[in-house]
Amino acid sequence: MLKKPLGKLLRGSTIIEFARRQKTIAAVGDATAALLLKHKIMPNLAVFDFHIQRKKAAKKAISLLKGNFKTPMRVKNTAGTISAEALRAIKAALEKGKKRAILVKGEEDLLTLPAILFAKKNSCVLYGQPKKGVVAVKATISMKKKIRKMLRQMRKT
Repeated sequence: MLKKPLGKLLRGSTIIEFARRQKTIAAVGDATAALLLKHKIMPNLAVFDFHIQRKKAAKKAISLLKGNFKTPMRVKNTAGTISAEALRAIKAALEKGKKRAILVKGEEDLLTLPAILFAKKNSCVLYGQPKKGVVAVKATISMKKKIRKMLRQMRKT
């Protein structure tokens, strides 16, 4: 579902340059969150599962995530789905406005969608596009409408 980027595809140093200009960031995926942390950019929300492209994440990435998020919220989310538990956790984390992390048992890929949906207007959601870079999505009203439509379609299948 997210094979085609929902926003602007960023590569190399432009990822960090772009991220530094954002007021509010949600990072979905271990590689994306760890990259930000490596460059001292603390996302408002980080969603990760200690895996990158279905393989255990590198020790350095895991260490960055564990070191910066001592008590992440924990949820279960099966591959190819968005669990009600994960949905509630993302909504709660973004509503509270504090810097939070969600550790997913399962897979976090599709959790980009609720992150965009529940992000404050014009916040930025960053997620990895395997072997290509990082996608930056602005949580605009029109993007939120698009996400709602995608989620409705998912529910029907």
